[in-house]
Amino acid sequence: MAEELAMRAILEQAEVQAELEGKTFTSRDLVDHIFEDMDVEFLFQPAFDGIEDDEDLVRHLGIANLRLGDWFKPFRPTGIVGP
Repeated sequence: MAEELAMRAILEQAEVQAELEGKTFTSRDLVDHIFEDMDVEFLFQPAFDGIEDDEDLVRHLGIANLRLGDWFKPFRPTGIVGP
C-alpha cells in the first residue's frame, strides 16, 4: 500500500508538471500496469473513511492493507516489499 501511495503521488505530480509545460500526460494509461488494484483510492474518498474497520466488508470486497500499520506489508505472502 505504501508503494501504491507513493506511486499515486508521483503520477499526480507528473500530470501537473506536464500540464505546466503544456504537454499531455494521462497516468490512467499506466494504472493497470503499475497498481495491484485500486484499493489505494479508498484512502482518498471521505465517504469510505473507516471502511478498513468493517472486517466483513473488507473480506467480501477483498480489500487489503488500508490500515496505516499494514501499509508496508506485502499483499500476498510471497510478495516482496521494496526498501
